[in-house]
Amino acid sequence: MSISEVVSKITPWRQGTVSQAILPRMRIRTQILVATILSLAILAGATVAWTRAAFLHREFDLVSEKHLLLANKLSLSLDRYLTDVTAIFEHVANNYGGQEDAQLLEAVKISAMRFYDAEAEIEFEYNPSERDIPYEVIADLMAQIEASDASGTPVFSGLVNNNGDAFFLIVRKDLGGGFIAARLELDYVRELQASIRFGELGHSAIFDNKGFTIAHPIKAVEDAGMNASGISIVQQMMAGETGVNTFYSPPMNKDMIAGFTSVDLTGWGIMVPQPVEEIFQGVNRASFGAYMMISVFLFFASLVALLLSRSISGPIEKLADFSVQIAENGGANLDGSLASKASSSYEMDYLRQALLRLIKHFRTSDEKLRDALDIEARESKFKDDFLISAGHELRNPLNGIAGMLSVATEKNENPEMGRILGIASSSAKMMNYIIDELLLFSTDQRDVQPLYLEPVLMKDFCGDLAEVHRHFAREKGLEFTTEFNFRRRVHIEIDHGKLTQILSNVLSNALKYTEEGSVHFGVNLLETSDLKRAELRFVISDTGIGISEENMQHIFEPFFQAKSSYSRSHNGLGLGLSIVHKLCLRLGCTIGIESENGQGTTITLSLPVVVSGV
Repeated sequence: MSISEVVSKITPWRQGTVSQAILPRMRIRTQILVATILSLAILAGATVAWTRAAFLHREFDLVSEKHLLLANKLSLSLDRYLTDVTAIFEHVANNYGGQEDAQLLEAVKISAMRFYDAEAEIEFEYNPSERDIPYEVIADLMAQIEASDASGTPVFSGLVNNNGDAFFLIVRKDLGGGFIAARLELDYVRELQASIRFGELGHSAIFDNKGFTIAHPIKAVEDAGMNASGISIVQQMMAGETGVNTFYSPPMNKDMIAGFTSVDLTGWGIMVPQPVEEIFQGVNRASFGAYMMISVFLFFASLVALLLSRSISGPIEKLADFSVQIAENGGANLDGSLASKASSSYEMDYLRQALLRLIKHFRTSDEKLRDALDIEARESKFKDDFLISAGHELRNPLNGIAGMLSVATEKNENPEMGRILGIASSSAKMMNYIIDELLLFSTDQRDVQPLYLEPVLMKDFCGDLAEVHRHFAREKGLEFTTEFNFRRRVHIEIDHGKLTQILSNVLSNALKYTEEGSVHFGVNLLETSDLKRAELRFVISDTGIGISEENMQHIFEPFFQAKSSYSRSHNGLGLGLSIVHKLCLRLGCTIGIESENGQGTTITLSLPVVVSGV
């Protein structure tokens, strides 16, 4: 291998044309630029996400704190107001004093008062505007007072809403059996609720102790006194809880976040809600400045990345040009090339010097490598020549043995001796086949050898093969069984020699690696509706040592033998199954192996054949 070939393998993208070298240069620059920008973009994206999350978390904390503060403030205001209402109501109930008391009642939005005797008859009434004071509501409150033994204590009703006329009633039972009722208007409560507005839809809402709406920014909801007791946050307020929570508001048709509490004196619920989307919008507006700053940072970072990519790729491109020159001229004139010019980068200059040393090393070792390859080629040729010569020398005496066996067979009249001579003749033929395969394996010419198809009588072919190996099995004290399923006089067209070698190798292996038990040789001819086509299937099984899962994947490799004391104790080249595998591929035969270590092996061979006669 020359130095130019080595360098050309280092730079396979360049084949001597400038146009082909431009694309990889652009790829190097682009990759550096894209990698840098992508890294910065990921960093910027992570920064944006973190910033937005921080803004959002901080905004929700501030909103929660603000809304709860407003709800508590509104609760305190209502509590003070209702305390004043209660005090003025009791003052007037004890001793109505005329115009001055009327002004006090008007100041706290009590529009009417009615005094009843013990028989529930009206003794006195203050009602300048002739407002309705429904007796059925008063009766319910009186029943509550009597049930709780709260005589002398003013009790507030729930929201009374009569066709849009909404108000509260205050009732007190006197010790003498009479009672006083007053009508409290909602003007102050609704003014107080309307005073809290923020954002686009931020507001407050007030509910009575049964969940009916007292004051709400949506007029229709307020006038109807909508029952909101089904809303989770209203239920919390009715239970006297205080806190911050999110909920869905049907009137607003939005998800809301609200601070909520209740009024101690009456149990009214107060909440200060705001749409969640307004918070997100506010965070987005607050984050816009950060986004703009990061965008500007990315722009300038991209410019820096572009300059950096050129700075890094420039020396690499010069070294690539130098490598191409070496690949084209074998490294001639190194002193006048780009490699002799120092780089502005210490690392690239170090790489240039290392490349120079590498090339000089290749130059020095090139001749040694060529000499070693020449020596190896000569030795390999000598080994092949020796193996071929030895094979031919072995074949001559073997042919003589085969000839003498043939003559002895012709002159023999003893049937038993004839059987023995037939076995010896078959063994000589198999030995000849093995020598042929060794020669073919050494010269690597198997793939170009033609197939010699000839009609073969299945009975004789399988019988001779079985008889040879039955003799070997008998010598080892093994049982050799056969099962032949085909018509007695059927002929098939096969390459007799190659198929014999395949089966002989497999049967020999089965006998070789079985110390006790049996070897089975089964043959099936599976004929189809096409009388000329069939499948010949051989099954060879033994009770030997088997093949481990680890060795199973290597058994077709040349010269492979299992690393066990038993397999090593049997001589062999480890070519048997390798030759079987190659011959099967040549014949179009499929081979399947089932085995378990210590449990024996079963090999199945399936070969498509042509039936040539009966």
